[in-house]
Amino acid sequence: MTLKTLGMGIAKLATKASKSWKDKRISAMNRQIKRKKAPTWHYIDEHAEVSGSKAPSKKIYKSVQKKWQSLSSKQRDKIWTKRAERTPGNIHFDKKKAGKK
Repeated sequence: MTLKTLGMGIAKLATKASKSWKDKRISAMNRQIKRKKAPTWHYIDEHAEVSGSKAPSKKIYKSVQKKWQSLSSKQRDKIWTKRAERTPGNIHFDKKKAGKK
């Protein structure tokens, strides 16, 4: 925190809004696209994963990503089918489990 003088002895407390790790990573991706003239499709998947992540820090996010990448394709398919069964848009979704009557 710093004090900014606005003139005539009036001071204002200036605070920087702290950025989350997600904001920092997305801005880093944008910088790489601008500087290297990289195509945006290289970063589309990563942007979706970062913005949809519920991890509180980058360290936890990376550990989850390493675990996911180490799974075989059969294990990934099994996880995706379980997730698809739980979505409310699915016709086999049980309304009682969602708390609806």
